[in-house]
Order: sequence, then C-alpha cells, then structure tokens
Amino acid sequence: YAADISSLLTISSAQKHVIGPDGSIQLIAVNQPAWDWSSGRRRLLIEAAQATNYWKYSEGGASAVFGGSGYSVAATANALYGTCYLYTVTSTVSGQTINLWPTSSTISTAIGGSVTLTVALVAGTLDHAAVGIYAASGAWGDTPASTAVIVSGPGAITQTSGSLWTVSGLSSAVPTLVSITRTTAVADICWPLLYLNSSGTSQVGDSIAFGRGQFEPGASATSYIPTASADAVTRIADDVRLSAVALASVTAPGGTTIVMRGSLVAATGWLAAWGQDAGVLLANAETGTWSLSNLSTGGPSSTGSLVAFGACAASGPGSAALSVGGAPVGTSSDVFGRTGDLRLGARPNGDFAASGLHLDELVVWPFAGSDAGIRSQARAWA
Repeated sequence: YAADISSLLTISSAQKHVIGPDGSIQLIAVNQPAWDWSSGRRRLLIEAAQATNYWKYSEGGASAVFGGSGYSVAATANALYGTCYLYTVTSTVSGQTINLWPTSSTISTAIGGSVTLTVALVAGTLDHAAVGIYAASGAWGDTPASTAVIVSGPGAITQTSGSLWTVSGLSSAVPTLVSITRTTAVADICWPLLYLNSSGTSQVGDSIAFGRGQFEPGASATSYIPTASADAVTRIADDVRLSAVALASVTAPGGTTIVMRGSLVAATGWLAAWGQDAGVLLANAETGTWSLSNLSTGGPSSTGSLVAFGACAASGPGSAALSVGGAPVGTSSDVFGRTGDLRLGARPNGDFAASGLHLDELVVWPFAGSDAGIRSQARAWA
C-alpha cells in the first residue's frame, strides 16, 4: 500500500490555510488533505490539537484597529500571499519612535506559560523593522525566555531585547514570515507589538508593511487562522486515522509493517496511537522518547531533533517491534489492531495531541518485517 498518503487515511478537519507550491496561501476545504509546501516540497499537514488566533481583524482590512500614534495605515486586499490583506504603516511625524499593535489582541499566561506570534513583513521605504511579544508585567522579558525564526522569505533576525527581535534585509517583493515564541516568568498579559525603523526614531514617510498576523497560546506556530472581526477564531483539531483499506492490511493474518516519515513541530505530543490507553504504535512523550507500549527489550531512546524522523513498526503473532532513526529494534507484547483505531498525532480520544505533524511518507505493508528490515526502513525522508 505504498499509495498516496491521503488514500490511506480518513480525515476530519476544519478549513485550513496552507502554503501552496507557488508560495501563495491556499484554502483547503473541510475534511480534505492539507498539502503544505512551506518546506519547499509537498507534505501532509496534520494538526491534532485545536488552535486559536487572538490577533483580531487580521483580515479586517479597513476595519482593523491598531494602537499607537504618529502613523497612518493603508490596507490592501489580496496583496500578501495572493489572498491576505497587507497593511502598510507610514510614519506621519519625525523624531518619534513609532510602534503599533492590534488592539484587544491579548493572551493571559500562567507562570511558565508560552505564547507564539507569527507575522509576515514586507519592505516599504525601510527594509528593517522590530517585532515582538510585550507583556504588562514582564515588559520584553529575559533573553533566554524567547526564541525566533524566519519561517520563509529573505532577511536575518537578531534578538534586540528579550522577546523583541529585529528583522533586517526585508524585500518589497517576497514576504518574510517570522515566528517568535515567549515564555513568561510570571502570570502575565501579552500582546504583539511592531516597531517601525527597528525601534529607532522615524522620519515622515518611513514605511513598512505586514500581514498574516497570528497570536496564539503555546510554544509553536500553527497554520494561519484568519480573523475578520473583534473575536478570536478557533480551528478545531484534526482527526486523522487509517482508512478501511489500510486497516484491513493492519489486521492481516501475516502481520503488518508501517513506515512513517516526516517531522513534528514541537517536542511534545504523540505521533500515532492505537487504542485508548494501550497498543501505542509510535509515541513521543514530553521526554522525547519513542516507544511501543509495554516495551520490554531494547528499543529506541530519545530521537533528539524532531526536524525530521523516520519510524518503522511491525506487528506479527503475539508481538510488535519498533525502530526510530535506525536505532536498535525494541519489542512489545502489544500487537496492532488490539483495540480502537490508529489516529495520527494524538490518542484516539484526542489526548496528548501534537500541534503540528508533517508527513512525507506513509507506507503500510500486509506482512511483518524482520528486525533488519525495520531498521533499514526507519529513516528520514530523502
């Protein structure tokens, strides 16, 4: 069954916005495969945890409201990624530090809580800006409490102070998508904030543009959730399971071998689980350890980086085996098909959901592979 991934799965999902092969944002209809090209190749995106965008009016156009002063904002429809509003901010004064933020777009955090901001930046008269996550009590916070990355597009990002980051080398033609995460030391209230001219003083006419704003709880970014009003918008969790065709192979008398290759966005959550509490196929607990339930001999240890993984599991009469990344095979008394359905990215009841799973390959064979075969197949996509 080395078929198209989606033919092996049943998908229950909300509408989803993903990056298409041409770099534009594409709308995926409900219950359809979310093929995402953000990494430069086609991958199936599974988001087994629900997500909420607290950036109000991200697609509000002229209705969008921002805090701050000394600037004007022009909203242009479909000017960003082919479908999103682009907001151009222009300084109307000189000698003033210009900053702005989407109003009423706050998230309350507990001690040690995390929030993530994702926004696209486009050069105007300036090719640099500063963006970050501000907090009512903690201001910009400590330097170690924030991380940032350029997801796509040109430029460089450097830490200015805590969760304030400077993005330079912006292009007027290609958006730079930036993702920033902050962990708060105290219970706090956080919101996104953008500076013109990298937080220095501006001159009349200085400009920068941005769009695709998303501000969400948690330590990793999820796919874009547009908001068109003063209300936060929640996307329901994906429920993705093996199809009837694949399940028939899993319960075949000769056994089963399953290969999965891809990446996880965060180092928590489950890659796949069979049954409610037992019969775990491939699990990734908060420790980063992969296992079969009741793993009794050998087996994989921590996978390290989850940027790319390859996992292979086989089930035969009375036992199952697993390797991740070609590590020595571990065995278990649990066999596939004992209870429930196999769900990707979470337990069947939705517990321990992974916020983002990208699948490159999913292969199901109606026979149990040897230990050597399992190890050879447990490799990342290439």
